[in-house]
Amino acid sequence: MRACPTTMQAADNRKQTMDQVVEINSLQELLEHRADWNRLLEQSPRVDFFHTLDWLEVYLKHFGQKQRLRALMVHEAGELVGILPLIVRPDRTKVGMFRVLTYPLDDWGSFYGPIGPRPMETLRAGLSYIRASRRDWDYLELRWVDSTPEEQGGVAEELDAVNLAGIPRPHVSIPLIDIADGWDAYWASRSGSWRSNCRRNAKKLDKLGYVEKTRFRTDVDCGGDYRWDLFDACVELSRHSWQGSSTTGTTMCHESIEPFLRDVHIAACRVGCIDVSLLTVDGNPAAFNYNYVYRGRVSGLRLGFHRDFRSVGAGTVLMQWLIQDSCERGDHLIDLLPGSLEAKKRIVTNVETTYRYCHIPFGIGRSQLLRVKRWLDSRRTAANEFTVALQG
Repeated sequence: MRACPTTMQAADNRKQTMDQVVEINSLQELLEHRADWNRLLEQSPRVDFFHTLDWLEVYLKHFGQKQRLRALMVHEAGELVGILPLIVRPDRTKVGMFRVLTYPLDDWGSFYGPIGPRPMETLRAGLSYIRASRRDWDYLELRWVDSTPEEQGGVAEELDAVNLAGIPRPHVSIPLIDIADGWDAYWASRSGSWRSNCRRNAKKLDKLGYVEKTRFRTDVDCGGDYRWDLFDACVELSRHSWQGSSTTGTTMCHESIEPFLRDVHIAACRVGCIDVSLLTVDGNPAAFNYNYVYRGRVSGLRLGFHRDFRSVGAGTVLMQWLIQDSCERGDHLIDLLPGSLEAKKRIVTNVETTYRYCHIPFGIGRSQLLRVKRWLDSRRTAANEFTVALQG
């Protein structure tokens, strides 16, 4: 643990000074602050399950061997008021391997940021500390930055304020289902062909046998009922879907991922964040949705259907039911997470783009090759956007 006083010279008088940052590099030591993390998480303006310490604990236990934790605990008048979770990890680029300082999300979720009620001030305090401390990274990249103007503008401002100016670039596209207005409004917003397809598929399934839909969510302290039968059914369905032949190494049935997801399942059950849906026909698993949920925001980690039920649209039927059931439960958003946009386009209400801000220090050596590569990429993206605008 290291402590360092840091002042934040604000661009305006609305910013307050956070007077000390304490760095924690040990997961075990960080876990001693679980109560503080949970308190600040409840006060954070926009978070999901991937911001919990429970997620980070399991992630680092499985994948932290080559990563260095740099959790920055930001204090004001002796009180912990914010946490900036960062890691230094190896990052392979087209010009070689580098050490990147970034958030500990690794593309599992959609967005990330500081923990606490004043995220931008926490970010500035943490970045000021990073700027003054010994550099153990080749470049800084804040990935998974929310697409809202307030978030993007805030991150850019805080980076500039501590002389770590970063170049913003699109990171990933996030398909979202906004259900804040309820089921009737959502259903009416869908195309007539999709609604007809849902009805037609439901009738096809009914002809095959008894259709049952199960959704499992836990309250905090689930009493050890982790519903491994549902988890195992999701894994088995994954094997019998397109995911069974996937080589990405991110599917539920992949041998390197399944043990990790099992441990996350336990953690999510214990804190009331698990959300699993299963559709069976005469008791035979046909489709699944494996999700996490936090504060009415559902994070759709993985979904799929048995290839034998492809022609009857079991996956579509389950998704329609899940959306309607979420409306009845009071959920406000279903985040389908990055990937497979084409397959999700008929059910999403909007697509948001998250951004990444990269700062590469000036100097000599390979890092300057990376700087040139990023600059060329940004010019190429700008040219493509200009071409699209002209064609439109």
